[in-house]
Amino acid sequence: MWLRNSLTLPIWPDRPFRSDWDAGQRGLWAERVVARYLWRRGWQIRHHRWLGADGSDIDLIAANHALLLFAEVKFRPADDPSPWQEVLDVRRQGNLRSVIGDYLMNTRQRAVTIRVDAFVVHESGSSSVEVMEGYIRPEAISAWRGVPAPVSANPAIPP
Repeated sequence: MWLRNSLTLPIWPDRPFRSDWDAGQRGLWAERVVARYLWRRGWQIRHHRWLGADGSDIDLIAANHALLLFAEVKFRPADDPSPWQEVLDVRRQGNLRSVIGDYLMNTRQRAVTIRVDAFVVHESGSSSVEVMEGYIRPEAISAWRGVPAPVSANPAIPP
């Protein structure tokens, strides 16, 4: 049943990036770029910025015919030389495990196949989306009772 309904996220038009935006506007822009990226690859966007009990959020939740995807989205400015993985620290991983567990418990979807990916969007937009597939292993999420997701040969394309 959870695959039948899809959230309509206002992701079009994909506005060009503007350097005068604040951090919130940049983050929302990056989330829309990733939502469009996923949608073009056959995913249905289920939720945007879903809040857990502790106030943490998961940027996007998407689904295809066999998989529930939790997506953490990060924006990286062109002039930032540090690796983007640095912003995905242990504290953020703990927050994500908690909010994903809340989602699975609240929606009673504990026996589903899930994947947690991290995405980074650079100022150039959808042409420069990087994916870190399997950012958090499903086994690390206490509420999850499913089976591991199939491994994709290309991390940008769902199995």
